[in-house]
Amino acid sequence: MDPKVDDINLTQAGEDNFIKGPMPQSENSMSKAAFVLGVAAVISCFMTVYVPVILGALAAVLALLGKTGETFSKQAKTGIGLGLTAIALNVLVIGFSLYTYETDPQTHEQVNIMYENMYGETLDEMLEDAKEGNLTLDQYSYAEDL
Repeated sequence: MDPKVDDINLTQAGEDNFIKGPMPQSENSMSKAAFVLGVAAVISCFMTVYVPVILGALAAVLALLGKTGETFSKQAKTGIGLGLTAIALNVLVIGFSLYTYETDPQTHEQVNIMYENMYGETLDEMLEDAKEGNLTLDQYSYAEDL
């Protein structure tokens, strides 16, 4: 008499019926954090100077810390890639800005006007003071205005 499927006790069926091999690993939180920080770093590239470098470096470090076994998860790889891309983009944006400041007379003049409105002297005057060693940070602070 063959037992019906309903009559089979699953514990008697043995462990051979279970999936063999490693369980699919869920993405760990370090990899997720690296991915999120990498995305935030790329987005902030065109808005700030320091934030993309900090977020990009943190994304790379967290991705390295989140390495599971011998390989990186997809999110960790993407986090490293986005973090390093953000740092490279930030360097390019800063380099392009400095190049434009030095080569375009209109941009140079606009920056000098902006600095004069903010600090009372142009960027050229500030740079000249710095070359002569006369630059002090308190002369450009807002603390006395508060």
